[in-house]
Amino acid sequence: MPHPPVTWLMVVRNSRPTLDAVLGSLAAQDYPRHELLVWDNGSTDGSAETIARRLNDALPGRIVGTARLGKGEALAHLVASAKTELLAIADAQTLSQPDRLSRQAATLLDQRKVGVLAAPPHDTRESAEPGTAAQNDAELRWALRFENPIDFRTVMLRRSAVLEVGNVRDRRPGEDYDLWVRLALICRFAMLDRPCTEGAAAAQPSTPPLHTDAFRHLRDGLIDRLLPGTDPSAGVRLLNLLDDDTQRVTEEDLRRFRRSAMLAAQACRYAPSYFLKTQRFRAQEAALRARYLRHEPVIRVCEPLLRSAKTLAHKLRHRQPDRAA
Repeated sequence: MPHPPVTWLMVVRNSRPTLDAVLGSLAAQDYPRHELLVWDNGSTDGSAETIARRLNDALPGRIVGTARLGKGEALAHLVASAKTELLAIADAQTLSQPDRLSRQAATLLDQRKVGVLAAPPHDTRESAEPGTAAQNDAELRWALRFENPIDFRTVMLRRSAVLEVGNVRDRRPGEDYDLWVRLALICRFAMLDRPCTEGAAAAQPSTPPLHTDAFRHLRDGLIDRLLPGTDPSAGVRLLNLLDDDTQRVTEEDLRRFRRSAMLAAQACRYAPSYFLKTQRFRAQEAALRARYLRHEPVIRVCEPLLRSAKTLAHKLRHRQPDRAA
């Protein structure tokens, strides 16, 4: 099997206590061709010296910069400095399993349209948000409208795709979510069937917690990419409806929700039904319809009668005329 070269990207700030173990896990990969690019983000605890000491034949690489920047800007410098198509994110507080690069590179070689390959987080706490176990492309990309289903620490990316959408941007916090939303318009997402990292469960992705004003602000600023073709104010209302089940749902909301999913699929160059088939969309649509009927008692009573009337009318239209005696 071919082994295309892979570049690790690591942004570090004052992570000296965990660096030896983390760098050891990178050096111990069973994959033959990889190097490490580091941005030391203004560390004052000797992190840069620890990294320089560990870079050798087992772990080739270099420190690209040491200026204090936003994480997104630092990552953008690393992406620009890389020479390989495959990029693996290395977190300064998270260990990588020895077969991580082998598994991820093999998957991307096999699935050429996948640009973002993640893995389930090693930390499977009960408090994990619903939807994070989504495995296929449609489920993952639809989930972006409501959460960040991708753990940045587990990801392998295609450099060409990242550059096509304008590289990583500095979003404080949320540079990972911002990148996924932009990439979702041009490439497929996939997830390994088991974790590829371990340890340091306290380290968290940079996206703000769900159902907070910070996350909604970040998401609403990307509404034109999350729900392309939908009026931005209407799109924000749809997402807020799903966040707050006390809001009244109208018949127009139901039509608009389905249409927004169809337009989002077409923007990704897929059939309009692509997202309609996901488990998450079907559950959301059913929940919205139930709320609509709960708030519209007249409709709740009349809908079964209307269906019966339509069925009877259909039968009468197609009934064979009586034969002449």
